[in-house]
Amino acid sequence: MSKLTEIENALRQVDPAGFQRLCDDYLSARGYRDINPIGLVIGTDKVKRGTPDSLVTLPNGNYAFAEYTTQQTGVVKKFIEDMGKCFDASKTGIPVDRIQRFIACHTSVVDPADEHRLVEEGRKRGCLVT
Repeated sequence: MSKLTEIENALRQVDPAGFQRLCDDYLSARGYRDINPIGLVIGTDKVKRGTPDSLVTLPNGNYAFAEYTTQQTGVVKKFIEDMGKCFDASKTGIPVDRIQRFIACHTSVVDPADEHRLVEEGRKRGCLVT
């Protein structure tokens, strides 16, 4: 078994809190700063309901919203529902025109049509989906 396959298998077994921590660290390594882990219970291995899962304040004063999942089916449907919540200013307290990016981190494979559907949902809202 290759090292990459071992890593993929380990990722599929990580708990949601561990996955969120890993993703926040990954985003930090990619240059994102000021990551607020809204959906994480600090000091525990637990997650809580939060919208978004992590909030990133960008250098220009806008925001990136990160959502995470370890589920293996229905991932794009879940992210589209999450995006709907993220773009509800009554839930986040953030004006929708300040949301610049929607980051979707997951442990599954998404087919091209579903990937396109997710990107188009973001485009309709004026944000980049990664």
